[in-house]
Amino acid sequence: MSASDPAGVEIGFEDDGPGSGRSAPLDPALAAVGHPVDTVHEPLSAAGLLQRFRLHRPEWFAGLQAESDGIETLLARDADLSARWQGLPGLDHRSHWDRGTETSQPRRCECHAEWQPPLWAMAPVVRRQGGTMKLRLPPALTAAALQQAVLEHCPKAWLRHDDVRVRVEIETRLYWGARSPADGLPWMPAAEHRDSVGLTAEIIEIERGTPRWLIDERDAVSPTITRSLRAGVGLMVAMPVLLYSRRPRPLGRWRKLVQRALDWFDRLRGVRQDCDPTFIDRLKSDEPYWAAGLGQKAPGWLAMRQVSLAGARLAPASTAALGNTESAPVHVLLLHGGLTSALAGFEAWLAPDPKQRPLWTGMPLFEQLPVWRFEHDTFLEVGRNIDDLIEALQAQVIGRRREGRLVLLAHSRGGVVARFALPELKDRWPGWDFQALTAGSPHLGTDVFERLGQRWVGLAGAVGLLSGALREVGSRSALAKLKNLERGMAGDIPPGFRDLLPANVLERAERYPWPEGQIVTWGSQWRAEVAADWRPEMWHRLIEGFAGFEADGDGMIPLDSAKHGGQAHDASPVFHTEYFAHPDTAAQIRAQLERLARR
Repeated sequence: MSASDPAGVEIGFEDDGPGSGRSAPLDPALAAVGHPVDTVHEPLSAAGLLQRFRLHRPEWFAGLQAESDGIETLLARDADLSARWQGLPGLDHRSHWDRGTETSQPRRCECHAEWQPPLWAMAPVVRRQGGTMKLRLPPALTAAALQQAVLEHCPKAWLRHDDVRVRVEIETRLYWGARSPADGLPWMPAAEHRDSVGLTAEIIEIERGTPRWLIDERDAVSPTITRSLRAGVGLMVAMPVLLYSRRPRPLGRWRKLVQRALDWFDRLRGVRQDCDPTFIDRLKSDEPYWAAGLGQKAPGWLAMRQVSLAGARLAPASTAALGNTESAPVHVLLLHGGLTSALAGFEAWLAPDPKQRPLWTGMPLFEQLPVWRFEHDTFLEVGRNIDDLIEALQAQVIGRRREGRLVLLAHSRGGVVARFALPELKDRWPGWDFQALTAGSPHLGTDVFERLGQRWVGLAGAVGLLSGALREVGSRSALAKLKNLERGMAGDIPPGFRDLLPANVLERAERYPWPEGQIVTWGSQWRAEVAADWRPEMWHRLIEGFAGFEADGDGMIPLDSAKHGGQAHDASPVFHTEYFAHPDTAAQIRAQLERLARR
């Protein structure tokens, strides 16, 4: 691997210029070399990245040996995983992990593909205070060469279409060896990495194999990254990816008949086109934990195949749910959020080792009650999830019992399922008492899915969190699906998340009014103390414009949408994934559960 001449690379912070009013000078460790960048016009590999970091470390991080140790730890961990899996999705260049191909191969039903050019850039980040970083990548190709490369890597069948659009995405990974809790405060050792994306406007339109520029070609061949960074010592790695999107052709009469026949054949083979491709991978990695924790045998491949096709599974989550539960007056049902599972969603209350007793170390009450977990595909419509839930409860929990109480404890999207399931459950079993407790749920909807146009960066953030969790216990296949899922969000939002848009939630609420007296909610204003130091328009631009998250809520769900109804609690300042790890919130939920457990 050889580094290119960095003369054409521009990197800096907005506060570097004269008269910017910067409160702290550029750190002396980096002042001697300015803002160096190492660019490589070859495929990226985890091992190569570690090698080049070690080459530059004496110069880039002079005097910062301890502060940069965490960076090397993270890079070495990635290199080990890459060696074990022969390529690490999301880090190694696609050709290292996707069967030697540079371009994704879309299925017949898909409208999105991507090509990862052989280019990456690496730069040190040494800051005593936060700031806005701008990185302009070097032009790897001329405008004509870029157009030709875009055509060469476009799926061949798509070259016959009238409308194929191409965007440039910049993926950035930041490896932190030290972080500062606030500007000007000493750095603290760390070993953490963060992923982010930046997306340009559409740059090229392909009409029946003929490309046409949609923006200035100079901006297309040399895109710019803008990121807001906290103070710390880290290493930034940037990789461009070109995203292809085609608009499906209108189907004529005969094409519709053919499409229906093909869809029927897919269903006959057990192929679902509306599913979350990572749903079954999460279950496969979670089931051994539950089996060990409850002393059961993990479900076999045939059972998991049936779950994959059904898109749902209701299973015990406590030892009390394993025996004869007909005499139990109160049951608890766990409903996880989007793109997650019961294990990940309620991990804060569970023992790290499934063989540890009690299993529910953070919620001892669950050791006494029959607790169930409803694992469901969150790409499916909310109505479909509710139908699957009712069918599972009929078969496994309620059956022909005339009375009882069921408490639905839900997080995020699961709270919407719980809320709209309440009236249907009551209609089905009028003698039962159904109650719901929800944390961070969009009861008035959320716009985070459409914040940055076609690209839902909020989902990219969620996928990034899930990827981090699966890196140690998952497989390369699961990580590859997650990375492809993240990149594939350049088009339509899945039906299960489209149902959470405010207009769609309110439309459903017209048929099912708010179940007052049956539901208790929790919401949060994330980083409220930090937001108070910013002008409102700057805070919204930072959180929503750069990061794609929700500025007036827990990062994903607006405060007034989650903290809704007559019985509502404020869990501020927790982030969307931290409700059950928040001591005050956990205590409030436990008090509500204890009240409902007494009959």
